[in-house]
Amino acid sequence: MTKAIRSGSGLVAATSRKPSFRLEATGSPTIADDDDDDVIAIEAGDEKEPAPAPAPAPVKKRLGGEESADSDGGSDEMHKMAEQARLARAKRAAARELQAGGSSRNGEVAKKADYVPMSAVTTTTASASIGLERSSPFEASSVVVASSSTSTIIASRLPHEEAEIAEDEWTAQQMKVGAHRRHGGSAMDVADDRQSSFRPVPASQRDGPARREGVRLGTGGVTGGLSEGAVASDRVPTKQATILPPSEAMANLWERVTDMESSERDREARGKDLKASSDNASEQLETVKKQARKLERRLKVAQDLDEHAWSLAGLLDAKASKLKQATETLGQMEREFTERLTKRRRFHLIEELQASGATISRPREEDSEKASMKPRDPDRRSRQKTPGYDSSSASEDDAEELAVDRAAFCAAAHKQIEADVGEDFVLTKQLLKPLKAAKTDLEKGDYNQAYLPQSLPEALSLHVGQSLLWWDPLETCQSKGHSSSSSSSTRWGPRRSSTTSQLDDFEWFADLSSYTELDGDDDVDADLVPQLIQKYVIPEIARRARDCWDVTSSRQSSAMAKLIDECLLFESDTGESSAFGSLVNDIFERLGRGLEDLAPEVFVAASNMSRWYASEGRWRLLWRCCKIAKCAMKLQGRLPDAKLAPYVLTNIFHTRIAPHLRALRLEQQEMDLVEQFIDLLPSAWLARGLPPTLQALCDQLGPRAPPNAGDTAKQAAKILRKLRCFDEAQALEQQQQLAGS
Repeated sequence: MTKAIRSGSGLVAATSRKPSFRLEATGSPTIADDDDDDVIAIEAGDEKEPAPAPAPAPVKKRLGGEESADSDGGSDEMHKMAEQARLARAKRAAARELQAGGSSRNGEVAKKADYVPMSAVTTTTASASIGLERSSPFEASSVVVASSSTSTIIASRLPHEEAEIAEDEWTAQQMKVGAHRRHGGSAMDVADDRQSSFRPVPASQRDGPARREGVRLGTGGVTGGLSEGAVASDRVPTKQATILPPSEAMANLWERVTDMESSERDREARGKDLKASSDNASEQLETVKKQARKLERRLKVAQDLDEHAWSLAGLLDAKASKLKQATETLGQMEREFTERLTKRRRFHLIEELQASGATISRPREEDSEKASMKPRDPDRRSRQKTPGYDSSSASEDDAEELAVDRAAFCAAAHKQIEADVGEDFVLTKQLLKPLKAAKTDLEKGDYNQAYLPQSLPEALSLHVGQSLLWWDPLETCQSKGHSSSSSSSTRWGPRRSSTTSQLDDFEWFADLSSYTELDGDDDVDADLVPQLIQKYVIPEIARRARDCWDVTSSRQSSAMAKLIDECLLFESDTGESSAFGSLVNDIFERLGRGLEDLAPEVFVAASNMSRWYASEGRWRLLWRCCKIAKCAMKLQGRLPDAKLAPYVLTNIFHTRIAPHLRALRLEQQEMDLVEQFIDLLPSAWLARGLPPTLQALCDQLGPRAPPNAGDTAKQAAKILRKLRCFDEAQALEQQQQLAGS
């Protein structure tokens, strides 16, 4: 079945089957069907028209959005378009002949020429509206398609002005190409600039039915059927280039520049963010590495501390019992030495007192034992300026023997306790190294959770107790003629003896003090040294005061006063239940026992009174009591006055001195003894009034004195003023002035 449209002098026909194209020698293009079914003829110029085909039924065609019915005569618009198409076909045929002729003459193969398409393909549905079927995807409605082996030309329905311009440009271009090839040159690259914006349209994006296979055309008629090589050129434009106004183009350009600047700023911002994130990640990674190294170091410290703790625990288990035994042995040695010395001195004193006609008020069984007593040095009494007052333990010969025994004991103790132990556990500085590492590297919470602050006093007990074996603060074991200045030359075994009363002179004190100050004032071990002093040193001082202190020795009493001062520096609780309270109780116990041992209370019968007053035994007892009072007053301000004042005023003066004064104002020696005793009393004891125990003394020194006591009146007035008895002193002075005038 054939559909045809006649317009003017030409006939435009379309068929639903695939047509074959043929160019006749006369120059008139014809279209023939290989199967002799339907023929579509196109007339051009004055060529002879073929046999008319049956008139098709009227159809509607959509042009410009409006519908119109096509009649046999056609409209003016269709006639005009047919004329334009015929002119275009003639020009294209002439161009092909020129190109073919040039190639044949030169014997060269025709080259595919570039061309300027007449317009972009604008596929519509017009062909479907008028009932025509396009022979290829490049064919538009009412279009004549011709293809050859060298070029594919597509004519499309265009507006009037644009079609004329496009046809002229295309014709000129094809003529230039043909002339150039005719003279043997290669194809010129003279494509229109508008082609730069065109691109081939893929088959999947084209409108209309699927792309048909192309046909090969030649001068000899139809050369064959369908072929892949005969497909229309891929350089089919898809759209026409659009030239924008300058203002709009500049606006678009500035918009593009602004977008680029914004994109650049965004890129820089993202770069900075990425750099910051990278730096942050690096810092976090470095922090993690530091934490990992710190954790590894902590683990190593904890492992070393655990190993050190086990070793130290084993050392304490093995040596603690030996240290305790050595401490008890030393205490026994010093106690026996002091007791032996005290018994000897008591025995000699009692023997002398009994010879003077006195009787011991509370005698002891050992007072009659003479077997263990050495004979008294006959020259000793002649060396004393004041018998009884200058006596002390340092004058005894047994001290040299004790010093030799003490040196042998210390050597044996060192062999049993320290000789087989390494320096890491013998020296305090070496012992504290793992503990310092744990304290500095571990967290405070971990250090506390390991119970190190609570266990250190016990862990260091071996070192503190070992150092106390060489300590002799009261100089009990020093040889005869020894002084504290020469103590550095005395060696007891592998070490030198220490007679200092300053606790910071211990070899462990400085190391432990620096250890407890690692974290400043908030150090968790700030109380370590006070705890060691309270737990080990103060009890040792109390033992020495109880067993070794000679209450008649000024040197030992001064050392005891310094030791009490040191203890007060490290003891905040001075109650009786504390370590310092126990020390105070031991001191008063020793003062009372020493007074009983070395200045016993005596009774003199009336028949022996004259002998007693004239004997040297009475003066020895009186001066020894005064000496004990002087030694006890060295502790004033360190011991509570509520206990010390009764001891001095009642136990010494009222009980042992005042009863044995015969005539105070008549004997100058008795006045000297009383004046020296009153000089020992602090003013605080007399500020509230004269104590009852001194009231009798005030009466003896005052106006009630015998009339012939004028020689001691001035000295008596001085003593009364010290006792704050100003009225008695003034009356005595007036009496003296009247007697002098």
